[in-house]
Amino acid sequence: MGDLRSALRDIQSQVRARPDSLERIHAEYRRQDRSRRFAAGTVASIVAAAGILVATQLLTFGGSVVPAAPRIDEANVSRLAPAWQLRFEGAGASAPAVADGVLYASSTDGKLFALDARTGEVRWVGITPIGSTTTPVVADGTVLVEASGELLAFDVACAEGGATCAPRWTATTGGVNLASPTAADGVAYVVSSPGGVSAFPIACDDPCEPTWTSHHLTGQVAHPPTVADGVIWDSSRHTLFAFPASCTSRCPALVRGVPDGVDLSSGPTLAAGVLYVGAADGRLYALPASCAVGIGCSPLWRSQPAGGGVVGEPVVAGGRVFVGSNDGRLYAFPTSCGSAGATCSPEWVGRTGGPIGERPVASGALVYVSSTDGTLSVFPNSCATACRPLSVTTIGALPASPAVWAGRVVYTMSADGIVTAYTVGGASI
Repeated sequence: MGDLRSALRDIQSQVRARPDSLERIHAEYRRQDRSRRFAAGTVASIVAAAGILVATQLLTFGGSVVPAAPRIDEANVSRLAPAWQLRFEGAGASAPAVADGVLYASSTDGKLFALDARTGEVRWVGITPIGSTTTPVVADGTVLVEASGELLAFDVACAEGGATCAPRWTATTGGVNLASPTAADGVAYVVSSPGGVSAFPIACDDPCEPTWTSHHLTGQVAHPPTVADGVIWDSSRHTLFAFPASCTSRCPALVRGVPDGVDLSSGPTLAAGVLYVGAADGRLYALPASCAVGIGCSPLWRSQPAGGGVVGEPVVAGGRVFVGSNDGRLYAFPTSCGSAGATCSPEWVGRTGGPIGERPVASGALVYVSSTDGTLSVFPNSCATACRPLSVTTIGALPASPAVWAGRVVYTMSADGIVTAYTVGGASI
């Protein structure tokens, strides 16, 4: 464990070296981890938190499963405590995802875990290639995960009782990928590095072949694309591209350009017809999605520069767009910031303990953000100009973005393979 901590400190010290440093940190950490670990890893231990036994009850409203823990709000978020916790034998790979009462999390030793979101009990374990795996995506009864240049699709009920299972189908994506796929309308869109954008039908045979692929792109750091109104947006080549979802075979770009000639460094986010994307110069750019019908996109507005590059995707909630920066701050901008290329000041700024390379997560009136100092900070959606976090929780090394279930449970994953479920007071889920 001393070697692991030393490696993490060495890697973290490089975080300000370049705009895509956080993604490079994850890649380097995973490379070092693979050289130390082996493929036979399993869940090693389940750690009881504060002596609390986790109950199995659920609340059901309108056919949707809802956890029984209290709703997290501004008044009680400071009381977050572990309801359950477990450690993977392999290191944690990326952010967890929760859907229909199941938590999905991957590890670098070649495992995709499906856990009971209430108790942490292992439902099944999917076998993946050893190496860097991305945040799982759940769509159409399928769990999609990218690992070592392959896209893998598992049935959500592929096994029971902690048994292992193989993917229903696999596909070659054309390159190593540290970005999750994006699912929309029965199609999974994948950006590889290098390789461009590929579209795979979720209902596919094995091996799965793409229905179309964009023209080959080089020199990119893959980001998850965003999809809306029949257009796929990608910023992985540090340039903004738009592709029509109706493509067949090789697909030319509808849009190819860079606002202001800057070096884009985050994945894109689209909300209410506006595309938001971060840049290495510390600015957030807002562009009209309607520019997909023409060539080039002029910004509606751009933010004042932060003190570091913007790497994690922006998040839009409550009339604000939130974005983290390598300067360790969370910025909140009003979505109505301006037009005709205006320069926009943040409505409020919140400081964390380290650079932010993961996307924020908004739930209810709260915004959760993890930082490289190993903590999770929670801010209110609406705040004073200099915003103090409502709570700060120590998670572990290089934490990924959290997952929030129904506004009542927060799940975190650290690079040292610890998954924790937090509720108000550690209440049963």
